[in-house]
Amino acid sequence: MVRRLAGVDHGGAEELRHQRRRDQHVVGAGLEGDPVVLPPGGDPRRGRAPGVERVEEYNVSYSSWKLPSGGNTNVFVVGFDVHGQLAPPLDLAVGRVEDLHNRNAVIVDESEREKLGNPKLGDYVEIIGQRAQVVGFTRGMRTFTTTPYVFASLRRGERYGYLTSDTGSAVTPAVYFLVRVGAGQDVETVRAAIEARVPGLAAHTREGFSWRTRQYWLFETGVGLGFLAAAGLGLLVGGVILSQTLYAMTVEKLPEYGVLRAMGARMGDLSRVVLEQGLICGALGLALGVGLSHALGAAARSAGTAVLLPWPLLAAVAGITAAM
Repeated sequence: MVRRLAGVDHGGAEELRHQRRRDQHVVGAGLEGDPVVLPPGGDPRRGRAPGVERVEEYNVSYSSWKLPSGGNTNVFVVGFDVHGQLAPPLDLAVGRVEDLHNRNAVIVDESEREKLGNPKLGDYVEIIGQRAQVVGFTRGMRTFTTTPYVFASLRRGERYGYLTSDTGSAVTPAVYFLVRVGAGQDVETVRAAIEARVPGLAAHTREGFSWRTRQYWLFETGVGLGFLAAAGLGLLVGGVILSQTLYAMTVEKLPEYGVLRAMGARMGDLSRVVLEQGLICGALGLALGVGLSHALGAAARSAGTAVLLPWPLLAAVAGITAAM
Protein backbone atom coordinates (compact mmCIF):
# COMPACT_ATOMS: atom_id res chain seq x y z
CA MET A 1 0.00 0.00 0.00
CA VAL A 2 1.37 3.42 -0.96
CA ARG A 3 1.34 5.90 1.91
CA ARG A 4 1.64 9.67 1.62
CA LEU A 5 1.53 12.95 3.46
CA ALA A 6 -0.69 15.88 2.50
CA GLY A 7 -1.48 19.30 3.93
CA VAL A 8 -4.34 20.32 6.19
CA ASP A 9 -6.77 22.79 4.70
CA HIS A 10 -9.96 24.37 5.95
CA GLY A 11 -11.48 24.22 2.49
CA GLY A 12 -10.62 22.78 -0.88
CA ALA A 13 -7.68 20.47 -0.11
CA GLU A 14 -9.81 18.12 1.99
CA GLU A 15 -12.24 17.68 -0.93
CA LEU A 16 -9.37 16.94 -3.29
CA ARG A 17 -8.25 14.19 -0.91
CA HIS A 18 -11.36 12.20 -1.86
CA GLN A 19 -10.24 12.21 -5.50
CA ARG A 20 -7.39 9.81 -4.65
CA ARG A 21 -7.43 6.15 -5.59
CA ARG A 22 -8.63 3.82 -2.86
CA ASP A 23 -5.50 1.70 -2.89
CA GLN A 24 -3.46 4.61 -1.52
CA HIS A 25 -3.14 5.67 2.10
CA VAL A 26 -2.78 9.42 2.62
CA VAL A 27 -1.33 11.17 5.62
CA GLY A 28 -0.44 14.83 5.83
CA ALA A 29 2.12 17.48 6.57
CA GLY A 30 1.32 21.07 5.78
CA LEU A 31 1.52 24.65 6.95
CA GLU A 32 -1.69 25.80 8.57
CA GLY A 33 -3.23 29.18 7.83
CA ASP A 34 -2.04 31.66 5.25
CA PRO A 35 0.75 31.00 2.71
CA VAL A 36 4.17 31.67 4.23
CA VAL A 37 7.80 31.59 3.17
CA LEU A 38 9.40 28.66 4.92
CA PRO A 39 12.20 29.50 7.35
CA PRO A 40 15.74 28.34 6.52
CA GLY A 41 15.82 24.58 6.86
CA GLY A 42 12.03 24.42 6.96
CA ASP A 43 11.58 22.65 3.65
CA PRO A 44 10.97 18.92 4.35
CA ARG A 45 12.60 18.14 1.00
CA ARG A 46 15.94 19.10 2.56
CA GLY A 47 17.16 16.79 5.29
CA ARG A 48 14.24 14.41 5.11
CA ALA A 49 12.96 12.84 8.27
CA PRO A 50 13.59 9.10 8.65
CA GLY A 51 10.96 7.06 6.85
CA VAL A 52 10.16 9.68 4.21
CA GLU A 53 10.47 8.27 0.70
CA ARG A 54 9.30 11.19 -1.46
CA VAL A 55 8.18 14.82 -0.98
CA GLU A 56 6.29 17.03 -3.40
CA GLU A 57 5.04 20.58 -3.06
CA TYR A 58 1.28 21.13 -3.38
CA ASN A 59 -0.42 24.52 -3.16
CA VAL A 60 -4.05 25.52 -2.67
CA SER A 61 -4.83 29.24 -2.47
CA TYR A 62 -7.51 31.80 -3.19
CA SER A 63 -7.32 33.99 -6.26
CA SER A 64 -9.45 36.19 -8.54
CA TRP A 65 -10.63 35.24 -12.04
CA LYS A 66 -11.59 38.11 -14.37
CA LEU A 67 -14.94 37.61 -16.08
CA PRO A 68 -15.72 38.69 -19.66
CA SER A 69 -18.33 41.07 -18.22
CA GLY A 70 -15.59 42.98 -16.41
CA GLY A 71 -16.27 41.65 -12.94
CA ASN A 72 -14.30 39.12 -10.92
CA THR A 73 -15.06 35.83 -9.18
CA ASN A 74 -13.10 34.04 -6.48
CA VAL A 75 -11.39 30.76 -7.34
CA PHE A 76 -9.20 28.14 -5.65
CA VAL A 77 -5.89 27.85 -7.51
CA VAL A 78 -4.39 24.38 -7.11
CA GLY A 79 -0.71 24.20 -8.06
CA PHE A 80 0.89 20.77 -8.30
CA ASP A 81 3.86 19.00 -9.87
CA VAL A 82 2.59 17.98 -13.30
CA HIS A 83 5.14 15.16 -13.51
CA GLY A 84 4.87 14.20 -9.85
CA GLN A 85 3.51 11.02 -8.32
CA LEU A 86 1.63 12.19 -5.24
CA ALA A 87 -0.96 14.75 -6.33
CA PRO A 88 -4.59 13.61 -6.69
CA PRO A 89 -5.29 12.49 -10.29
CA LEU A 90 -7.47 14.80 -12.37
CA ASP A 91 -10.56 13.21 -13.90
CA LEU A 92 -10.25 14.90 -17.28
CA ALA A 93 -13.17 15.22 -19.68
CA VAL A 94 -11.08 17.13 -22.24
CA GLY A 95 -7.35 17.85 -22.49
CA ARG A 96 -4.17 16.46 -20.92
CA VAL A 97 -2.41 17.23 -17.65
CA GLU A 98 0.89 17.44 -19.58
CA ASP A 99 -0.44 20.55 -21.35
CA LEU A 100 0.09 22.49 -18.09
CA HIS A 101 3.86 21.93 -18.15
CA ASN A 102 5.94 25.10 -18.73
CA ARG A 103 2.92 26.98 -20.04
CA ASN A 104 0.67 29.78 -18.86
CA ALA A 105 -2.20 27.33 -18.79
CA VAL A 106 -5.00 26.17 -16.50
CA ILE A 107 -7.61 23.41 -16.27
CA VAL A 108 -11.08 23.99 -14.79
CA ASP A 109 -14.11 21.81 -14.12
CA GLU A 110 -16.70 21.67 -16.87
CA SER A 111 -19.54 22.17 -14.37
CA GLU A 112 -18.02 25.50 -13.26
CA ARG A 113 -17.75 27.04 -16.73
CA GLU A 114 -20.83 29.22 -16.30
CA LYS A 115 -19.41 30.78 -13.12
CA LEU A 116 -16.17 31.51 -14.96
CA GLY A 117 -17.75 33.19 -17.96
CA ASN A 118 -18.17 30.07 -20.14
CA PRO A 119 -14.55 29.76 -21.34
CA LYS A 120 -13.96 27.34 -24.22
CA LEU A 121 -11.01 25.05 -24.80
CA GLY A 122 -8.11 27.21 -26.02
CA ASP A 123 -9.55 30.50 -24.73
CA TYR A 124 -7.28 32.93 -22.89
CA VAL A 125 -8.37 34.20 -19.47
CA GLU A 126 -6.97 36.55 -16.84
CA ILE A 127 -6.18 35.57 -13.24
CA ILE A 128 -5.01 38.44 -11.00
CA GLY A 129 -3.55 40.18 -14.05
CA GLN A 130 -1.82 37.05 -15.36
CA ARG A 131 -2.74 35.62 -18.76
CA ALA A 132 -3.58 31.93 -18.95
CA GLN A 133 -4.96 29.57 -21.57
CA VAL A 134 -7.67 27.02 -20.79
CA VAL A 135 -6.21 23.68 -21.95
CA GLY A 136 -8.65 21.22 -20.39
CA PHE A 137 -11.74 20.50 -18.34
CA THR A 138 -12.17 18.11 -15.43
CA ARG A 139 -15.31 16.16 -14.60
CA GLY A 140 -16.97 16.16 -11.17
CA MET A 141 -14.17 18.00 -9.30
CA ARG A 142 -16.19 20.67 -7.53
CA THR A 143 -15.68 22.23 -4.13
CA PHE A 144 -17.89 21.98 -1.07
CA THR A 145 -18.16 25.76 -1.25
CA THR A 146 -19.19 27.75 -4.34
CA THR A 147 -15.59 28.62 -5.22
CA PRO A 148 -14.38 26.81 -8.38
CA TYR A 149 -11.06 24.97 -8.67
CA VAL A 150 -8.43 26.16 -11.15
CA PHE A 151 -5.61 23.65 -11.71
CA ALA A 152 -2.17 24.81 -12.80
CA SER A 153 1.44 23.68 -12.73
CA LEU A 154 3.33 24.32 -9.52
CA ARG A 155 5.17 27.49 -10.52
CA ARG A 156 2.27 28.95 -12.51
CA GLY A 157 0.03 28.22 -9.55
CA GLU A 158 2.24 30.46 -7.40
CA ARG A 159 1.74 33.34 -9.83
CA TYR A 160 -1.99 32.80 -10.17
CA GLY A 161 -2.55 32.38 -6.43
CA TYR A 162 -0.64 35.23 -4.76
CA LEU A 163 2.11 32.84 -3.69
CA THR A 164 5.10 34.48 -5.36
CA SER A 165 7.52 35.62 -2.69
CA ASP A 166 8.14 39.40 -2.61
CA THR A 167 10.84 39.19 0.05
CA GLY A 168 13.71 38.89 -2.41
CA SER A 169 14.58 35.53 -0.90
CA ALA A 170 15.41 32.53 -3.06
CA VAL A 171 13.24 30.39 -0.79
CA THR A 172 10.09 29.29 -2.60
CA PRO A 173 6.85 29.74 -0.64
CA ALA A 174 4.69 26.66 -0.19
CA VAL A 175 1.44 25.92 1.53
CA TYR A 176 1.48 22.13 1.60
CA PHE A 177 3.78 19.20 1.00
CA LEU A 178 2.76 15.72 -0.07
CA VAL A 179 5.00 13.09 1.48
CA ARG A 180 5.18 9.40 0.69
CA VAL A 181 6.09 7.21 3.64
CA GLY A 182 8.48 4.37 2.89
CA ALA A 183 7.29 0.78 2.85
CA GLY A 184 7.23 -0.81 6.30
CA GLN A 185 7.43 2.56 8.10
CA ASP A 186 5.01 3.54 10.85
CA VAL A 187 3.00 6.55 9.67
CA GLU A 188 2.55 8.09 13.12
CA THR A 189 6.27 7.80 13.87
CA VAL A 190 7.15 9.53 10.59
CA ARG A 191 4.58 12.24 11.24
CA ALA A 192 6.07 13.00 14.66
CA ALA A 193 9.59 13.00 13.18
CA ILE A 194 8.59 15.57 10.54
CA GLU A 195 7.09 17.90 13.14
CA ALA A 196 10.18 17.57 15.32
CA ARG A 197 12.60 18.14 12.42
CA VAL A 198 10.85 20.93 10.49
CA PRO A 199 10.17 24.14 12.47
CA GLY A 200 6.81 25.81 11.94
CA LEU A 201 5.34 22.81 10.13
CA ALA A 202 2.24 20.94 11.33
CA ALA A 203 2.09 17.30 10.25
CA HIS A 204 -1.15 15.34 10.11
CA THR A 205 -2.10 11.79 9.28
CA ARG A 206 -4.80 11.13 6.71
CA GLU A 207 -7.38 10.52 9.42
CA GLY A 208 -6.29 13.57 11.40
CA PHE A 209 -6.35 15.69 8.24
CA SER A 210 -9.92 14.65 7.48
CA TRP A 211 -11.21 14.92 11.04
CA ARG A 212 -9.68 18.35 11.63
CA THR A 213 -11.29 19.70 8.46
CA ARG A 214 -14.67 18.25 9.38
CA GLN A 215 -14.41 19.75 12.85
CA TYR A 216 -13.69 23.15 11.30
CA TRP A 217 -16.72 23.06 9.01
CA LEU A 218 -19.04 21.63 11.66
CA PHE A 219 -18.08 23.67 14.73
CA GLU A 220 -16.16 26.77 13.59
CA THR A 221 -18.28 28.06 10.71
CA GLY A 222 -21.84 29.20 10.29
CA VAL A 223 -22.42 26.43 7.77
CA GLY A 224 -21.77 23.68 10.28
CA LEU A 225 -23.60 25.36 13.15
CA GLY A 226 -26.60 26.00 10.92
CA PHE A 227 -26.58 22.39 9.78
CA LEU A 228 -26.40 21.09 13.37
CA ALA A 229 -29.15 23.46 14.46
CA ALA A 230 -31.38 22.31 11.59
CA ALA A 231 -30.67 18.65 12.40
CA GLY A 232 -31.45 19.19 16.08
CA LEU A 233 -34.65 21.05 15.25
CA GLY A 234 -35.68 18.28 12.84
CA LEU A 235 -35.02 15.67 15.53
CA LEU A 236 -37.10 17.62 18.05
CA VAL A 237 -40.00 18.13 15.63
CA GLY A 238 -39.85 14.47 14.59
CA GLY A 239 -39.96 13.35 18.19
CA VAL A 240 -42.98 15.55 18.95
CA ILE A 241 -44.85 14.36 15.85
CA LEU A 242 -44.10 10.71 16.63
CA SER A 243 -45.22 11.05 20.25
CA GLN A 244 -48.43 12.80 19.21
CA THR A 245 -49.13 10.12 16.59
CA LEU A 246 -48.64 7.31 19.12
CA TYR A 247 -50.80 9.16 21.65
CA ALA A 248 -53.61 9.58 19.12
CA MET A 249 -53.39 5.93 18.07
CA THR A 250 -53.49 4.80 21.70
CA VAL A 251 -56.44 7.02 22.65
CA GLU A 252 -58.35 5.89 19.57
CA LYS A 253 -57.97 2.24 20.59
CA LEU A 254 -58.75 2.68 24.31
CA PRO A 255 -62.00 0.65 24.10
CA GLU A 256 -60.16 -2.26 22.48
CA TYR A 257 -57.42 -2.05 25.13
CA GLY A 258 -60.16 -2.09 27.81
CA VAL A 259 -61.58 -5.27 26.31
CA LEU A 260 -58.14 -6.89 26.24
CA ARG A 261 -57.57 -5.85 29.84
CA ALA A 262 -60.92 -7.35 30.87
CA MET A 263 -59.93 -10.59 29.10
CA GLY A 264 -56.84 -10.84 31.31
CA ALA A 265 -54.18 -9.06 29.27
CA ARG A 266 -51.43 -7.62 31.43
CA MET A 267 -50.21 -4.02 31.25
CA GLY A 268 -46.95 -5.33 29.82
CA ASP A 269 -48.85 -6.91 26.94
CA LEU A 270 -50.61 -3.64 26.17
CA SER A 271 -47.36 -1.71 26.42
CA ARG A 272 -45.77 -4.13 23.96
CA VAL A 273 -48.56 -3.47 21.46
CA VAL A 274 -48.01 0.30 21.71
CA LEU A 275 -44.24 -0.15 21.42
CA GLU A 276 -44.62 -2.32 18.33
CA GLN A 277 -46.83 0.33 16.75
CA GLY A 278 -44.15 2.93 17.43
CA LEU A 279 -41.41 0.77 15.96
CA ILE A 280 -43.48 0.11 12.84
CA CYS A 281 -44.11 3.84 12.37
CA GLY A 282 -40.41 4.57 12.93
CA ALA A 283 -39.30 1.86 10.50
CA LEU A 284 -41.64 3.15 7.78
CA GLY A 285 -40.45 6.71 8.33
CA LEU A 286 -36.80 5.60 8.33
CA ALA A 287 -37.24 3.67 5.07
CA LEU A 288 -38.91 6.67 3.45
CA GLY A 289 -36.25 9.06 4.73
CA VAL A 290 -33.32 6.88 3.62
CA GLY A 291 -34.90 6.40 0.21
CA LEU A 292 -35.40 10.14 -0.26
CA SER A 293 -31.84 10.81 0.97
CA HIS A 294 -30.38 8.42 -1.58
CA ALA A 295 -32.51 9.95 -4.33
CA LEU A 296 -31.39 13.48 -3.41
CA GLY A 297 -27.79 12.25 -3.14
CA ALA A 298 -27.96 10.80 -6.63
CA ALA A 299 -29.39 14.07 -7.95
CA ALA A 300 -26.61 16.02 -6.21
CA ARG A 301 -23.93 13.71 -7.64
CA SER A 302 -25.32 14.21 -11.14
CA ALA A 303 -24.90 17.95 -10.55
CA GLY A 304 -21.29 17.42 -9.49
CA THR A 305 -21.63 17.49 -5.69
CA ALA A 306 -20.70 14.31 -3.82
CA VAL A 307 -23.07 13.32 -0.99
CA LEU A 308 -21.85 10.49 1.22
CA LEU A 309 -24.24 8.30 3.21
CA PRO A 310 -21.94 5.82 5.00
CA TRP A 311 -23.48 2.87 6.82
CA PRO A 312 -22.35 4.07 10.32
CA LEU A 313 -24.41 7.23 9.76
CA LEU A 314 -27.45 5.21 8.68
CA ALA A 315 -26.99 2.90 11.67
CA ALA A 316 -26.85 5.89 14.03
CA VAL A 317 -30.04 7.32 12.49
CA ALA A 318 -31.74 3.94 12.87
CA GLY A 319 -30.68 3.80 16.54
CA ILE A 320 -32.01 7.30 17.24
CA THR A 321 -35.27 6.45 15.49
CA ALA A 322 -35.68 3.30 17.58
CA ALA A 323 -34.91 5.23 20.79
CA MET A 324 -37.56 7.83 19.97
